[in-house]
Amino acid sequence: MCAAAAALVVGAMGLPARAQSASPTESMASPAPLLEQMSREMEALHRHIEASLVRVHTPDRLAVDNGPAEELLRKWEQRLEPAVRQTLQQQAAAMRAMQQAMASDDPFAIARANAEHFSSAVLIIRPFDPADLVDRTPLGILNAPHPHVTLPATIGVVIDGRGLVLVPAHFDHDVIAQRVLRVTLPEGGQGEATFVGSDRQTGLTLLRLATPVGKPCAMADARPADGSLVMVISTHDDGAHLTIWSSGGHESGLIITPDGRVAGFANAGQFLSASAAQPVVQQLTDHGSVRRAVLGVRVNTILQSDPSRVQTAGLAKQPGMRVEKILAGSPADRAGLRAGDVILAIAGEPVGDVPSFAAAVAARSGQTDLRVLRDGQQVPLTVDLTRE
Repeated sequence: MCAAAAALVVGAMGLPARAQSASPTESMASPAPLLEQMSREMEALHRHIEASLVRVHTPDRLAVDNGPAEELLRKWEQRLEPAVRQTLQQQAAAMRAMQQAMASDDPFAIARANAEHFSSAVLIIRPFDPADLVDRTPLGILNAPHPHVTLPATIGVVIDGRGLVLVPAHFDHDVIAQRVLRVTLPEGGQGEATFVGSDRQTGLTLLRLATPVGKPCAMADARPADGSLVMVISTHDDGAHLTIWSSGGHESGLIITPDGRVAGFANAGQFLSASAAQPVVQQLTDHGSVRRAVLGVRVNTILQSDPSRVQTAGLAKQPGMRVEKILAGSPADRAGLRAGDVILAIAGEPVGDVPSFAAAVAARSGQTDLRVLRDGQQVPLTVDLTRE
């Protein structure tokens, strides 16, 4: 038993009356020494991670992410099913209206656009775009009920000594690529950064500081265990708090482990681990974009609160993506995937949401093992993830 714990036990048991009269020195002692120690350690952890953080300021009136609707309509309009095409057209119109509203000087323009185009839906404002496109086929659409608006500033993490900064937000290449971005540096000064590349599917962007500063952060090599203590750094403000980690929780921000490593990026129930993001970061560094194989599936996230979990034998609390449709002749079709299957893992990496699914596909090429749940039984399949 440690000395601090022993002191607590002794205090609880009580001492003789003559020994309980405190001296002046003893009366000045902290009433909660363990909490005081924890506070000092949290201060140290916060200082440690702050040395690796920069705040990225997006250009005025260019903070709206058009979302995948315009892109999908441009590429696949003639091949999309009528219902899907109609939904995307509505989303594209809604986002155009929202862009106009944000550029307007009318303080009520955004509220009117939200009411007119999104009915009772709440406009979700997130700096970490969960991405509604899993692969580049017309059947890669999933979970696209609402648009997402990127906030005017977000947090980036210095990842190496060359000034590379990883930002858990998607920046549109056509809007940002030729611009110099303003950043607030770790020590508080102002600096500039340029665009290296971005990946919509995982919601990651890579920037390069004009002058390399800051301490490169360490990335964790595993997901945090459920029930472990983590620090959450908000991506859209300067807030930070401690929490007990749950992979199905609703935290949003950088997830920091007690040893000062970045475990990954959370966004309201979605989580991309730092280890899963590494192949995406490498491709952005080398090529400015990510080339991933076309799997040829339409999939949906199965939330922890989804009632279908109770009806899906063998699923329990496991992360998984339900296959809604298979593109005929695609790698998924040739591998034997079926509508109704639940993809649990790709090459051993659990996939339970869009970013983790997209990162797992981006990291693989050639023959790749899938772990699939079908009729209550786990079925191993092999898919050929050949990149275009």
